Amino acid sequence: MKNLNEDIVRHIPVPNINRAKQAKITQYLDEKQSVCDSIEKTVDAALAQAEAMRQSILKEAFEGRLI
Repeated sequence: MKNLNEDIVRHIPVPNINRAKQAKITQYLDEKQSVCDSIEKTVDAALAQAEAMRQSILKEAFEGRLI
């Protein structure tokens, strides 16, 4: 950036977090990531099931067996 200079950078607050706090934050984020991964797998499975059901319905319709 053109207007970024040493004086501006010097005044940017940078938190000083000790290793114990870093580990706690990392553990928290890992737990949340695990939850997100689980939700993603559930959604992917539901989407796959919905697509299979869609294909099955279309097959039945094209074969004239849809009631």
